[in-house]
Amino acid sequence: MDIPPAIRPEYFDAALEKTTQETERAALQSLKALVDAFNGASARIEAQCIANRIAAGEKPRRVGAPASVMSASLRAAEDIHKLELRKCRRALTASEIVRSMLQRLNVEIELWQSLLPQVKLLPNRALEEELLRLRIALRDAFTAFLKAWENAQMPNTPTHTQDISPATQRDIDTARYYLERAS
Repeated sequence: MDIPPAIRPEYFDAALEKTTQETERAALQSLKALVDAFNGASARIEAQCIANRIAAGEKPRRVGAPASVMSASLRAAEDIHKLELRKCRRALTASEIVRSMLQRLNVEIELWQSLLPQVKLLPNRALEEELLRLRIALRDAFTAFLKAWENAQMPNTPTHTQDISPATQRDIDTARYYLERAS
């Protein structure tokens, strides 16, 4: 039983429904691809961490959480997903949805920064550090998107822009590079 990812493709589908600008849609598609790559890398890293623990001599039944904990975690993840999906559907702009995902990502980053020192097995620590770097790269891409598009969705704002700035595109490209490297 795997816990589903915190940031799911359905959230981007909802964000894509909120915009008609082709350049913004392309930027959202790029973010969605980055999230898909991150979720894939995260699943592979988690599987490798479990394999490392078993290879280090830990008994398989100790590696995973008890079934009751896993089912409770799955139920909680599904409840959170339903709430997030409702919030996405109620959002007025794609930026609102991305901002909500960014907040969840910031919480994950904060949590993993505090948990990282507790990882005792060195190969797993390196994997978890890589996953933390990927989360930070993803956060940077989300932040770059918001920087480029939040004002664009408010027509009365004097900084109304239609295209992504070169600096923002560079941030997105950097995040994409790290995520592709991890794949």
